[in-house]
Amino acid sequence: QWGLNPRDLDSHLTGPRPSGGVFHVFYSHTIENEAAELDVDDTSSYGPETITIFRLIPGTYRYCVHDYTNRYANPSYGLAQSGASVKVFINDNQELTFNVPNQAGTVWTVFEIEGATGRLIPVNAMSHVSEPNNVGL
Repeated sequence: QWGLNPRDLDSHLTGPRPSGGVFHVFYSHTIENEAAELDVDDTSSYGPETITIFRLIPGTYRYCVHDYTNRYANPSYGLAQSGASVKVFINDNQELTFNVPNQAGTVWTVFEIEGATGRLIPVNAMSHVSEPNNVGL
């Protein structure tokens, strides 16, 4: 979830395919077989956007937030000033919250998950990517 501006922040999840390669779930590809699904895509401020991971397989999963509104601005502080936060709900009812860093960037790489163990690894790094298809890859 986030504040009024920017209007459109997008959730992105990349992860391993059982047959090899990497899947990418986001607004233009909302479901990956039985692996993950973008449940909610908000394009008019505040969110929330949600992604559900159905099952983990060995490999690295990466969750990012993309500032679609300001994707061509470099540098951009729109995402940093959005008040964005990410809540992660884990099967054992554990809840983790991440808050966007106060740094320039259009992509916030929030965390990774080791598929083999289910271990969540905080990343909390900002970068600049304009093309949505390249976020998280």
